[in-house]
Amino acid sequence: MAETLPPPKLDTAEGRDDYRRELRRVAQPLRLTGLAIVICGALLAIASRFAAAVFPAWIDTVVFALLGVGWAILIYVIYLRSQYHRRRMAGAAGR
Repeated sequence: MAETLPPPKLDTAEGRDDYRRELRRVAQPLRLTGLAIVICGALLAIASRFAAAVFPAWIDTVVFALLGVGWAILIYVIYLRSQYHRRRMAGAAGR
């Protein structure tokens, strides 16, 4: 059964800081995974640009796939955080 949390106390600076930290923890491993995939794709794109003779011709497909998957994960994390925020402000279920 889902845990019911009261709405956050945003009327004080300490309450806002606590809630900000709480929101950062929502889907954090997934967010870091998406960010790592995007960074790997970008680094691979840069490396293939400057050392084209070393990489096979299909590396561009891999780069676009990494960037697409990474950004899709990051967009999904934004969705999860907004859903969490909406539920939290309504005083409904937590995670």
